[in-house]
Amino acid sequence: MTAQAVLSHVEWRCRDLLGTCEFLRELLGWQFRAMGSRFAECVPDQGPKIGLLQCAERVGEGDCQGFVRVDAIRSKLRKAVELGGEIIESPQTIPNYGYYGRIQTPDGTVLGLFSECLGDG
Repeated sequence: MTAQAVLSHVEWRCRDLLGTCEFLRELLGWQFRAMGSRFAECVPDQGPKIGLLQCAERVGEGDCQGFVRVDAIRSKLRKAVELGGEIIESPQTIPNYGYYGRIQTPDGTVLGLFSECLGDG
């Protein structure tokens, strides 16, 4: 029997590495460490590593999408806007499973959010 493959990390491309690290620190509590001049990595307590790669051009938003699990999606969407981000997809229901939405960081990086709880209105 061969070993199953597991997810190593999620990587998002961004134009503003430091700004995106700060945005995600404020929004989700993630702490990034620099790994060279164009890459930063976060190793959360649970789940895969998160990498941010600074690029002049990003991959189109539909090419790759990662979703971050959050406690209550509505409050995180509001906080993203307070931090200068934008909601690009309001919470959508996945019947008997949870809710998802998508945000755009101030530099244009698109991230998905997922929650089992919609949260307050």
